Amino acid sequence: MSRTQNSKKRSLRMESLETRNLMAGNVIVDLFPSGIYKGDVRVTGDQVGNSIEITEVSPGRFRVGGLVSNGSMTTVNGKAFTEIYTSNDDLWINMNGGADTLFLGNGIGKMTVEDLGINMGSGADTILMGNIEVYERSQPCNIDMGSESENNVDTIGIFNAQFKAALNISTGGGNDSVGFDNVQVAKRLTVNTGSGTDKVEISNSSADEIFAALGAGNSDELTVKGTRTRKLSADLGQGTGDTLKLGTGNSIGSTVKSGVEATKNIK
Repeated sequence: MSRTQNSKKRSLRMESLETRNLMAGNVIVDLFPSGIYKGDVRVTGDQVGNSIEITEVSPGRFRVGGLVSNGSMTTVNGKAFTEIYTSNDDLWINMNGGADTLFLGNGIGKMTVEDLGINMGSGADTILMGNIEVYERSQPCNIDMGSESENNVDTIGIFNAQFKAALNISTGGGNDSVGFDNVQVAKRLTVNTGSGTDKVEISNSSADEIFAALGAGNSDELTVKGTRTRKLSADLGQGTGDTLKLGTGNSIGSTVKSGVEATKNIK
């Protein structure tokens, strides 16, 4: 084989590696330098799909590690992982564009944060959150998966978690899934899934009040089982074929149902 052919092959290999490097996203982790959030941990994604895992290695010290996303390793501050300390115990996550995945919480033991806010930005996003306590009692924890104008599939799974105030989740448009298992919310739990065919399941959990709005899509499904709440409000929206399934083991003070299917489909 000639040197010219070898040179071409090396050039193609280099171009391929450069392309893969461009596709790999980078997440920035730092502390807010000023303002009301000064000293809080800030996690900021780019416009590429990223995958990260956030754990607490010791009180106030968080480890943010990159995982493989779309065949490429996400970097954190240009490295495999970053550890950062805050005395505030506050964590704010903004993943921006792209199909992002966030794993949040400790596999062994419990992660504790005071304030938590998550904005996954545009794209088909996934959150898996477990073994975590958010102990702020006056301000809600807000999780935003995208806008109503999107048509992406978003997925949220929360387990073994405690929220000392309210928890608000908005998935935007698209066929979204939200699941809770062994989750305690001291105040109101709000889930708004927007348009699309959505599924929400609340199992073995509790909240002072639960409000679920499943949007305008058809065949939406809300399942509640083994759950305790003073009031369950289910707005099944303007679609048809929507279902509210009340399983066994619930302790519900009152149930209010609205939407096109308000008079039927309670199972």
